[in-house]
Formats: sequence, structure tokens, C-alpha cells
Amino acid sequence: MIVGSECIVLGTQQDTQLSVSHIYRMLPIYRKSSEGNSYIFFESKDDDDYYYTRVNEAGPSTKTRKVNIPFFGYPMMDRAWLENKLYKTAAPHKAISQVMMRDSKIDVKAVYVSLQDPITSCPAVTEQCSDGKVITYKRDDNRCLHFDSCVTPERCSYYTPKCFSGYKLISVPSPRRGCPRFICDAEFLSETGPSV
Repeated sequence: MIVGSECIVLGTQQDTQLSVSHIYRMLPIYRKSSEGNSYIFFESKDDDDYYYTRVNEAGPSTKTRKVNIPFFGYPMMDRAWLENKLYKTAAPHKAISQVMMRDSKIDVKAVYVSLQDPITSCPAVTEQCSDGKVITYKRDDNRCLHFDSCVTPERCSYYTPKCFSGYKLISVPSPRRGCPRFICDAEFLSETGPSV
């Protein structure tokens, strides 16, 4: 594992040859910290229990109950996507967490996500609406958009929120009135659906 300030490269080295198997990039951080000397994969979350393994170390997973992940508090962060990357996605596409461990408590200082995100291409949305109705979408935990329904558009708020630095604002027409649901995705992540 090679760790840079914003990237992690996994691979193998033989003599002077480095064979790269996977590249991860750090989610932009509101308050950067130099703390965090361990790199882990969260294997699962079960109620209040978290299970993790250290990157590049074989062995059974370790259980802990105290985990602080500040990214879930970021405005308009796609929580379903981040939980999927942390707890459900299989390695090597699973997110790597840079953590500080103290007294059985884990403080996540940075999260690195695979640059191959989503893992496979999102399916095309082929449905269309008629009679003045607009299409609305559901966004899954891989950031893919799927047809939800056709609705009669109504007046929406003119307020457009802002994302933290390093994030881009995504607008997805949502059910009920066709008004946008706003999400902040890291700028380096690829686009995943029709332009809306």
C-alpha cells in the first residue's frame, strides 16, 4: 500500500516493478487533520456493532461499538452511497478509512473511495413522460438514477444550496412535485445518470 496526501494505491511490487491493482482518492475534508495512523476496511455494521479489518493484514475482523464518522454530518452527503461504500461493498471497491484508535474508540479522519465508482455502468433510463408531466428519479446506493414516476410539476423553491469545497452539486427531480433533491458528490466522482 502506498499512501499519498490524497490517494492510496494498492498493488504488488517485485524488484523495481509496481503492479497497481487499485487506486483510491480521499473524499474532500472540511477540516483536514494529520491524525490517523491506521487504515481499515469496515467489514459490516450490525445495530451498534462495527466490524473492521486492517488493510493489508490477514486475520479475523475486530468488533467495536464506538465509531465517529463526521462525513455523515456533511450537508447533502449521500448517506446511502457512503454507507454502501463503507459497510456493504466488497473489496477491492470498498472504501478505506484512515482512523485514529483510542481506548476501543475509532475516529475516522479520512475516507478513501475507489476511483472505479460506480463499479459497473448505470443502466439507461428509457422511460418518458407525456401530457406535461416530468420524470422523477430514485438514486440508488451506487449513485445510479432509476425511473420513479411521472408527476405534474409544481412550483419549487428557488433556493440552490452550496456544497463544501471539493464537492459538486447534483440535482435530481424527486417524487411528489418534480422538485429537485440536492446531493453533494465529490468532484472527482464520475457522472452516473442522465443530465437532469
